[in-house]
Amino acid sequence: MGRLEYDDNNENHKVVVDGQSFSWDDLGRMLNAYEGFQFKLKIYDMTDDID
Repeated sequence: MGRLEYDDNNENHKVVVDGQSFSWDDLGRMLNAYEGFQFKLKIYDMTDDID
């Protein structure tokens, strides 16, 4: 599971996945091996129960 946050130190947004923070560039590099694949991204309200 993950969430989007604002990083005050870098004045930029970051992605937190399983408690670990990544920049958008970091996330892109991690997903680079899946180039050409399809994916689905769902955004939920922070009050929604998604478990």
